[in-house]
Amino acid sequence: MINSKNELKTRYRFSDFLFYICLLSVPFVTAVLTILKNSVWWTIVFIGLAVGITALILRFYCTRCPHYTREGKNLKCIFFWGLPKFFNKRPGALDVVDKVVTFSATIVLLIFPLYWLLIEPGLLIV
Repeated sequence: MINSKNELKTRYRFSDFLFYICLLSVPFVTAVLTILKNSVWWTIVFIGLAVGITALILRFYCTRCPHYTREGKNLKCIFFWGLPKFFNKRPGALDVVDKVVTFSATIVLLIFPLYWLLIEPGLLIV
């Protein structure tokens, strides 16, 4: 239980996970539907890219997180609820490689659908 707004959560509830997944699904679904409207092939590429980048982020960023290093065989965090811990725990601060891979992977995922979103600029608001 958090008594102050200045304290960090140490454990998340399933409702926290649902909130953040719903929040993040809006731009992802918008990108998928926009690409799908123009090309099924590029939609498959984008979804495959998203899965691969998620695995990279899980490996390079999440394995350092206290939620990942916590006991148990499954994650219980705001982004990966119930997902098995595929990679070895690596407690400690992020090193340069972790930061570069995580940042670069996220940028690729954000830039990839821009071509199709620029065709329908109203969807960039989402």
